[in-house]
Amino acid sequence: MIHIRLVNSGEIKNRLELIKKNQLTGYEKAMNTSALYLEKEIKASVARKRAEPKSWKTGNFFRSINGRLVKEKDKVNGIVSTNVEYAPYLEYGTSRGIRPRRHFRNSLARNRKKIVNYLAEEMKKNI
Repeated sequence: MIHIRLVNSGEIKNRLELIKKNQLTGYEKAMNTSALYLEKEIKASVARKRAEPKSWKTGNFFRSINGRLVKEKDKVNGIVSTNVEYAPYLEYGTSRGIRPRRHFRNSLARNRKKIVNYLAEEMKKNI
């Protein structure tokens, strides 16, 4: 006969609950994958691998583009953003002659259907 005795079972329980809390659901994984995919597409646009004009001098804007999953109480969002102060001028243009480059908007428009279909397929798998 084998006897197993758990020492510090409260600590083990707490660690297992933490792992469960931090584990992503299928939908969250799909949302995260979609955000990372869109990040990649926007970066390709910035680097002139898509139809938009290149937006690259130092690479700062390119490196600042970040796709991630944001979990709030009962909401999960895939976010792609940048924190550089001149990003709105690149995206929307200026009255001083900078033409809009539309990296974020065009990348989303080009890939919206693909992302929606991917999320729908992942949701079907989890139903």
